[in-house]
Amino acid sequence: MNKKILIFLIIGTMSFASNRTIEFRVGGDISADSSVEILDSVDILKRGFEFGIEYRKEIGLGLEFGSGAFYKKNNFSSEIKDPTGTSSNVQKESSQKDPYIVPIYVTARYNYFAGIDLLKPYVKFNLGYAFNAGESKTTYLNNTISYPDIKGLSSNLKFKDSFYYGVGSGVQYKNFSIDLSYNIIDSKVEINDFKRSTTNVAGLQVTRFEPTSTEKNARNQFTTLSVGYHFGF
Repeated sequence: MNKKILIFLIIGTMSFASNRTIEFRVGGDISADSSVEILDSVDILKRGFEFGIEYRKEIGLGLEFGSGAFYKKNNFSSEIKDPTGTSSNVQKESSQKDPYIVPIYVTARYNYFAGIDLLKPYVKFNLGYAFNAGESKTTYLNNTISYPDIKGLSSNLKFKDSFYYGVGSGVQYKNFSIDLSYNIIDSKVEINDFKRSTTNVAGLQVTRFEPTSTEKNARNQFTTLSVGYHFGF
């Protein structure tokens, strides 16, 4: 789906006139599975937390439609270090800008017991666009006999923007709600790394590196438990 169409839908939901609800939400991941195409064995992100806001309008028969946004923060896992696998003789300097995600989305929610204000079980579906940031970088500080030309080079992994979708179920009691949602962000990461080659120099096996840059598929899946507070106007 085109990003402009999503933005149009999100803005359009703000024009509804009555039976409107604003919800403020906070939550945390109870599980997270984040992987990059060439790093299948590495779970690159730890579990994170989020907070957000959602606007909805009741359109009848237990249905609500609206839009929302949230800020989600994660940390890189300890495995995202030194993707070239250099030896301990090479001195390294690692720096990380921990990832954060800002999805903006349209949402649809169905309340099972329409017209009952005290207790409302519900299901929901979100679809939107996520603005992603985060980078893990390793810079190599010295040359060795085995790595004669690595000084000053660096390897990094950087997230790019992507689509977001999620489903969830919960219950609302008066103005409070609690729900469990499963969310997926399919994106790409830019990986600046090295192509490794080995040559024989004076009887020694010497490793050389040539810089490379590629884009790979990445998927961030997280199950989030969140609580919210609603007020109508």
